[in-house]
Amino acid sequence: MHQSPIHCEGGETIAIERMKEYINSGGAAHYSQTRNQFDGQNFSSQLGSWLANGSLSPRLLFEQLQKAQKTDPGNSQSFDTIKEQLIWRDNFRFLFLRYGDKFFTTKGLRRTPHGMYNDLEAFEMWRKGKTGQPIIDALMHQLRATGFMSNRGRMLVSFYLAKELKVNWQWGAAWFESKLLDYDVYNNYGNWAYQSGRGTDSRVNRKFNLATQTKKFDPKGAFIQKWI
Repeated sequence: MHQSPIHCEGGETIAIERMKEYINSGGAAHYSQTRNQFDGQNFSSQLGSWLANGSLSPRLLFEQLQKAQKTDPGNSQSFDTIKEQLIWRDNFRFLFLRYGDKFFTTKGLRRTPHGMYNDLEAFEMWRKGKTGQPIIDALMHQLRATGFMSNRGRMLVSFYLAKELKVNWQWGAAWFESKLLDYDVYNNYGNWAYQSGRGTDSRVNRKFNLATQTKKFDPKGAFIQKWI
C-alpha cells in the first residue's frame, strides 16, 4: 500500500510547522515548476487539509508567502502563483454565497442541458481506475490508495468523467468527497462544476488531450508505472 503524501496529523501547530517547512525548503519558490507534477518531493504544499478544516489561516499563509517573496524576488512568479490559488479558494466561497445550492444540481450554474447521464457502469470504470486510459487510471488508483491527487490530476479526471464518459459530474464530486483527505466543499464542487462545463468557465466545451497531457507531465511514464 502506498503512503499518502499528505501529512495527516491535525492541529494548528503541525500545520504551521508544515507551512514553514514548505517555504524554508524552497518548495514555494519553485511552485511554478512543480505545480503540474503528479507527485514528487514538495511538488505540492500539502497544506490543503489544514486550510480546509480551519487549522491553518489562509491569511497567515498569504502573509508568510509575502515575506518569503520579498527575500527571494527572483522567484516571484512562484509565490504569486500560490497566492492565486488562495484567491481561487476565496472565489469559490463567494460563488457559493451568490448561487447557493445551484452547485448541487446537475445543471450547476448553467441553464443549458447538461448532456450527462447517471451511467453507473461508466462511473464504476472511472472510480476503479479501469477506463483503459493510463493516466486517468493511474490517478484514480492514487486517489483510492492515498486520499490525495494533484491539482493537474483532478482537472484531468473530472474532465474525463464529465465530458468524455458523460457521467453526471456530481457523482465524481461525491466520490472525491468520500476519498480526499484535503476535502473542501467549496473547492471540490466549485472545481468540479468548472471542469465539467457547469460552472464559471466561459469555454464550456474545453477539453484536454490526454496523450499530450501525459507526454508533457509524465514524459517517462514513471507515474503511470508506479500506479498501474
